[in-house]
Amino acid sequence: MRTPMTIPTVDLSPFFIAGDESGREKAKESITKACTDYGYSDEIKRKCSSNPGAPLPAGYNKQPEQSPDKNEYLLMFPPESVFNILPNNPLHFR
Repeated sequence: MRTPMTIPTVDLSPFFIAGDESGREKAKESITKACTDYGYSDEIKRKCSSNPGAPLPAGYNKQPEQSPDKNEYLLMFPPESVFNILPNNPLHFR
């Protein structure tokens, strides 16, 4: 029987604690693993792109294909913000 995939929770508190370098490294590794192992196709990601009224390009964004920098990023506002664009599937991914 296959265990359902669960999106991991990453503790970001080490970034708010001065001098917790090992905690920061662990959090970075957890984020990298989560982004590598749990993801969405480009089509689904684009549906969560830039809310036109947002003060910054919120949601999922990706550097243009011709750019030497191939970074993808997700910019979120505080949870209560109306500018956040969240995926519909899975519903619990909030």
